[in-house]
Amino acid sequence: MISARRDQRSAPATRSGPRPIGPSGPIDSNPTMLWARAIAEELQRSGVVTVALCPGSRSGPLAIAIDRLLEASVHLDERSAAFFALGAAKASGRPAAVVVTSGTAAANLLPAAAEARAAGVPLVLLTADRPVELRGCGARQTIDQTDILGRQALATFDLPMPEPRGAVLRGVRAAVSRLVQVAAGSPPGPVHLNVPLREPLDSRLDADGGPGRLAAADPLAFDGRPGRPFVRVLREPARGDGPIAEAVAAHARSGTDAVIVAGRSPGAHREVAEAAACLAAATGWPVLADPCSGLRSGNAAGVGRVDLVTAHDAFLRDDRVAAALAPDLVVRIGAPPISKHLARWIERHARTTDLIVIDPDGRASDPEHLGATVLVADPLALAQSVAARLDRSVADRASRSSLAKAIRRANAAARSELDRHAGGSLTEAAVVSALGRALPDGALLFVGSGIAIRALDTFLAPRAGELVVMMNGGANGIDGTVSAAIGATAARGGRGVLLIGDLGLLHDAGGLRALSPGGAPPLDLTIVAVNNDGGGIFEHLPAREHEPRFEALFATPHGRDLAGAAALGGLPHGKVTSTAELHRALARSLAASGPELIEVVVDRAESRARLTRAWSNAAAAAARAMARSSEGSER
Repeated sequence: MISARRDQRSAPATRSGPRPIGPSGPIDSNPTMLWARAIAEELQRSGVVTVALCPGSRSGPLAIAIDRLLEASVHLDERSAAFFALGAAKASGRPAAVVVTSGTAAANLLPAAAEARAAGVPLVLLTADRPVELRGCGARQTIDQTDILGRQALATFDLPMPEPRGAVLRGVRAAVSRLVQVAAGSPPGPVHLNVPLREPLDSRLDADGGPGRLAAADPLAFDGRPGRPFVRVLREPARGDGPIAEAVAAHARSGTDAVIVAGRSPGAHREVAEAAACLAAATGWPVLADPCSGLRSGNAAGVGRVDLVTAHDAFLRDDRVAAALAPDLVVRIGAPPISKHLARWIERHARTTDLIVIDPDGRASDPEHLGATVLVADPLALAQSVAARLDRSVADRASRSSLAKAIRRANAAARSELDRHAGGSLTEAAVVSALGRALPDGALLFVGSGIAIRALDTFLAPRAGELVVMMNGGANGIDGTVSAAIGATAARGGRGVLLIGDLGLLHDAGGLRALSPGGAPPLDLTIVAVNNDGGGIFEHLPAREHEPRFEALFATPHGRDLAGAAALGGLPHGKVTSTAELHRALARSLAASGPELIEVVVDRAESRARLTRAWSNAAAAAARAMARSSEGSER
């Protein structure tokens, strides 16, 4: 279960090189062996006891690592090995594993997989594979085996190639632990893990010392979570009153330094905002609110008992602030937030901080592979059940903790600085600030990707009026944003606003025709298009400084105004070049009916400079505020 932890910051020092195990030498001697050791550890920590091995060169690293960590037996025939493991799993009720080499060896697993699927037996089938450069080119003992078990497998995963990078190795550990839990789940059955490996296929030393560097740089990836699976998926009853709720409540009672991250909410629904606000009020934990969480507006933003944090993307850019704010626990509700600096902060403290992801669907919504636990539960029901188990003194004590006080100080200082920067010349900051003040209660704000959503994350301050913020944050970038905003406005009714960049508008200009569908009354959608003659988000990439052809390859200036796009959709068009003009245009458009395109002309270079300065000044203000408080407490 989820255990409260208070002593993890005294963890032993990270090792600086490969770990010697057994007489054969270091098991982390090269990336391939590092991969194999991580896979073997996650099998063991996830409950696999019996492994049937078949001889093979490509599967050699897996055999070496598994032999040192698990109970393994060697079989000459892959079909027999798979049925041996099937019998062991049947008798023990625990998942058993089979390891075979590449080629038709993998095909011999199908009969046992079919029986395991039909009989509900937890079976983990691992197939070594040739690297991608040897596939489809006539290499010996190489076939397409990525989905060779087809519908007989409950789940299948094709691992990436071995490399000593922390994020990738964390992904490997997460994939293995999740697969074993699927095999042992309800219903149980077979799962397939395909493992492409490059030479060396034994424990020869890697000349560049990659595994040793990784041990120091990312000990969580290197070691995983000793004594437990890298990821545990736990399910709560629908009403949210099972052991998970009690475990979360126990964290709060024990005084765990924790924060809540409210990520993006699905659609226009309020579950994330309501659940995060309920949990925060009950526990006293600060809540870091994504702009699409629903927490920055309406009743959620006005809950007096909640420490609402909205400037985290700015103040976590300061290395001193990010290092000083070190929680024991992070609870995330909703989809991953937009802020990369928030993700990096959680990763920075991953060795000493547990991340719990509350996910009603149980999907792998953890792109950094840092979550120790996935709670499959209804977020609001779970939060209400936790709240019912706690008295007011718990939240009062947590709100007075040093972590909560430090986060409040950092947020207040950064928020004040960001609000100051939102005035002045016409940039994305001024646009977001104007929208936050002008949008009527209950309006829909659909936001495009790129610099638009980053500016919204930075400059959308809490407001009393209700505001529904949506974006396409799943798979696409700028594709279809105009059409999605029109569809959302049509479904909800009432006033909608689309905040979008010029490239996003031009990319989906054909969708503007849907604003006046089939003779029906035109939709009340105001499109606020920031025209900075290119991709503003690319201005903040390293390529901006290092690539001589940055403008042509990344910024892609088009040299057009947006009147032509407005004409294509048959909607009025206005161009603004100052903050005062923007305020007047918004007031006029929001008071009228029907659609309109407001083109906001922004200088891309000035916008980049002002946004960078705003982030830097806000982070510095937060650092100063925390330093002053620390000096005062020492006196």
